Amino acid sequence: MATDETLPPTLTLDQQIEELAAQGMSMRQIAAFTFQPFMVIKGRINRLRRAERIPSARASKNKMASGSHTLTDMRTKYGIRTGTMADVAVMLTKEEINWVQANVPKGATLADFIALLIRDAAAEDSM
Repeated sequence: MATDETLPPTLTLDQQIEELAAQGMSMRQIAAFTFQPFMVIKGRINRLRRAERIPSARASKNKMASGSHTLTDMRTKYGIRTGTMADVAVMLTKEEINWVQANVPKGATLADFIALLIRDAAAEDSM
């Protein structure tokens, strides 16, 4: 079986991975967003890192550690009460839970799906 190293690169997927990684998405989030298996995304990200097309994982973690995307910032700087995934699930009706189950990409978490919904809504607002 061919490994990711022997496959020709899919430029559109690589470009999409570069853009999503630049937005701060994790490998699992990118896999869910692109509907690709996690191991495919992991291999491509590793190859893109070796080619220095995206920053290393260590550089990404340092950026997040110093950044403005933490739950503490949401609470203290912006006064947003964060709650939990359990809070979200309790607020949904059975029909809404069925809709979520039918629409969450395979392998994605509820948190991944909610983040995608928020990104989509924010993108529509900024148009």
